[in-house]
Amino acid sequence: MIGSEQEGPELLTAARSIADEVVAVAAYPDQKADLLGRYGASGVVVLKGSFRDPRALSAAVSKVVEEERADLVLALATKNLREALTRAAQSLGAPLITDCLELKVEGNAVKAGRLVLGGGYVATVEASLGPVFATLMPGRVTPQESSGRGEIRVRELEVSGPLNGEVKEVRPVERSAVDLTKAEVIVSVGRGFKKKEDLKLAEELAEVLGAEIGCSRPIAGDLKWLPEDRHIGLSGKWVSPKLYLAVGISGQMQHVVGIRRSKVIVAINNDPSAPIHKEADYSVVADLYQFLPVLTRKLREARK
Repeated sequence: MIGSEQEGPELLTAARSIADEVVAVAAYPDQKADLLGRYGASGVVVLKGSFRDPRALSAAVSKVVEEERADLVLALATKNLREALTRAAQSLGAPLITDCLELKVEGNAVKAGRLVLGGGYVATVEASLGPVFATLMPGRVTPQESSGRGEIRVRELEVSGPLNGEVKEVRPVERSAVDLTKAEVIVSVGRGFKKKEDLKLAEELAEVLGAEIGCSRPIAGDLKWLPEDRHIGLSGKWVSPKLYLAVGISGQMQHVVGIRRSKVIVAINNDPSAPIHKEADYSVVADLYQFLPVLTRKLREARK
């Protein structure tokens, strides 16, 4: 099971390491069979029709699993694919392992390491093959092209509409034009900002640093101040920048999980007991409204 064109190579590389044969499900129009073949797909099932509703996508996945007699169904842990695989696994009475950090097959079983208890611990989960559904956290595998490519078998599968009900309206999700997983410097904002207009302080700092703007879950999920793809954390993006500035972020475990691969973490928070300070390489206990303008000004002066 594949996400977008960007996600496909990563997922196929992961699948290749644990399976002898990989069949890709091309569920997005930007996916090309030859690209999927370059990264190890021996077969490609191209979905045709309307599958915006996860119920329709899950029905198509279930059909492919049965026709291909798949032992393991793998997808990246994105919102839509999590729901689609959950429904497909339920319909087939198969186990589902979500948000895996790593996967391996031993004998007739798949073993997975996944985060539990808010991301504070890693549990090892085991399930018998035939089939097992699993979602892999993005950014865990570096895409690598396959060296032993052969002929790719390609077929199409028509996807029907929702199983129940009818889609009345489809609204595109607001997205930014940047991939935070590739950013080298990130200025991330949290609930320490009192109103949306105040994010300008972080944006000015990011401009000086050549950084991208990220955020904690409430800023994107609850307040809608930033697009969802700016959300960093357990249920958002996992990032690994050279420099990560957490501004006005308390540092709950759900957020910390997504930033632990950062090389340097700087925390700016006026609460000395905030959990983010324990995760930071450098801590600044100060009011962000007073500190950010000074920091931005000093950095500008240093660049002149």
